Amino acid sequence: MTSTRVNAIALVLLLTIAGSALAQTTGSVSGTVKDASGGALPGVIITVQNLDSLALRTSTSDDSGVYGVALLPPGRYKVTAELSGFRTEERNDLALQVSQNVRFDVVMGVGAIEESVQVVARAPLVDTRDAAMGQVVDQVKIVELPLNGRNFRDLGLIAPGVQQMTQGNVLQDRGGGLNINGARIYDNNYLLDGFNNNDETTGEIMTFPSADSIQEFKVLGASYGAEYGFSVGGIISLITKSGAARYSGNAFGFYRNERFDAKNFFATEKAPLDRKQFGGTFGGPLWGKKAFFFGSYERTDLLQGVTLSATVPNDAQRLGNFSGLAAVVRDPLTGQAFAGNVIPTARLNPVGLKMLEMWPQANAADPLRNFVHSPNLVDDVHVGSLKVDYNLSNADAFSMR
Repeated sequence: MTSTRVNAIALVLLLTIAGSALAQTTGSVSGTVKDASGGALPGVIITVQNLDSLALRTSTSDDSGVYGVALLPPGRYKVTAELSGFRTEERNDLALQVSQNVRFDVVMGVGAIEESVQVVARAPLVDTRDAAMGQVVDQVKIVELPLNGRNFRDLGLIAPGVQQMTQGNVLQDRGGGLNINGARIYDNNYLLDGFNNNDETTGEIMTFPSADSIQEFKVLGASYGAEYGFSVGGIISLITKSGAARYSGNAFGFYRNERFDAKNFFATEKAPLDRKQFGGTFGGPLWGKKAFFFGSYERTDLLQGVTLSATVPNDAQRLGNFSGLAAVVRDPLTGQAFAGNVIPTARLNPVGLKMLEMWPQANAADPLRNFVHSPNLVDDVHVGSLKVDYNLSNADAFSMR
């Protein structure tokens, strides 16, 4: 199959399933190129190479020495500046985060074309074009920080102004939503690779990706750009992993039970817990040096006891005896109080007594919460994803998931 046919087929497939991204998740590298005396250098060829996929992007400095390379996916990059008669300048392992625009200025000295200066390590570059206040949770934090239940949102708590609410889906053990700078959990805007990831019914996140499939995510609390829009709360923008030039993958398994858990204060016995989480990832080149894929799968098998408490009529109240209550029980026909706060047996409705039999019996001494129940919740959650990236040229690339 020729390269032209491969490009055409890939283009048709991607266009037929394309959606609209609400906000860009890519970043950029820009700056100025000068000589040792501070003069602008036009015509310098700037090459930006992704160290994982080996994809190349190029730019040329203008008459003022200014260059810019945009639409770069988050990742690790190598930046090279080349001009005849000057030493080649290289910056290795430049880390570009989600939606980050970094400035990298280059100073080139006179030298032979085969000479080069390599900068192996340098302080992280600062985003000088974006005043948004937030926190990037990168791959190092996702891998190394403890994550009970493998809910990526727990890592968002390291961002300033973020708290976790106790609401959420207990079955999937996804915990509560994030309260960002006092806004409601339903006011947040979740993005997955730049696309809307919000449940229109609940206002919460719709798709929970596996933690092992996330490259990094960014929590924005204030001063973010108008391109995000949609909500008055925070922005949680996730970037999923892409395949690289080499095949790689991992497998994981986690198990937790109730052995070291404490008994719920209201429960009569320790609630059972049996949670198994396992899965893996695999990615690499799909064909040639243009197409890459990354897939992930995770399963959560959960059996969890949950302690519930409620107030139900006690034995005396089931017979119409409310003498233990401070409130006055009155005859609905006359408005007069029943003697001793006791409803005569003859006045008890037979239909109501039958309905009362369907209520559970009190089983706890607490008068306010005299019924305690510990049902077992069972759930089986499967999460899978597949992402394909295709580089048509140094200027065009497509991604689908």
